[in-house]
Amino acid sequence: MPTLFDLCQDTEPLKKLQKISADEKKRRYDEIIRRHRETHIFDSYEQALDYLVQHPDKRISWHVKTLQYLPDKNLFLSHEQEYSFDGVIPYNVTKTYTREELLSGVYDTIKERGWDLEKDFKDEYGKLDYVNIYKD
Repeated sequence: MPTLFDLCQDTEPLKKLQKISADEKKRRYDEIIRRHRETHIFDSYEQALDYLVQHPDKRISWHVKTLQYLPDKNLFLSHEQEYSFDGVIPYNVTKTYTREELLSGVYDTIKERGWDLEKDFKDEYGKLDYVNIYKD
C-alpha cells in the first residue's frame, strides 16, 4: 500500500504537516505534565494531611476519597462511594476520619499487600501519584 510520501512528488508540505503535528503532540504532552505537577505536590501522606490542616478551604483526592479538613472537629471529612450487598452504590456517602485512621489505613494496606511506597505509589517526580490537590 503506497503512502502519501510515495504518491506526492513534492514532500515538503507533508514534512511541514508532520512537524506541526509533532509540535502539537509535544505541546499537549507538556500541558499534561504541567497540570500533573501543579496538583501532585505531596511527598508523603502526612504532608497531604498537613496541607489540609493549613488550608481548610481546600480539598484533596486521597486514592478513592475526596478529603477536606473540619477544623472545629479536628477530623477529615470524606466523600466516597460504598457498595451495598446488592451492588447498588449509595450516593452522598460521607464519613469522618481522624489523622491516625487515614494514615494507618494506607500504611497497613501497603504493608499487607507487600507494596513498595516509593515504587508503587510515587510518580517519576517522587510525588504521591494517588494523592493530589482537588481541582474544581
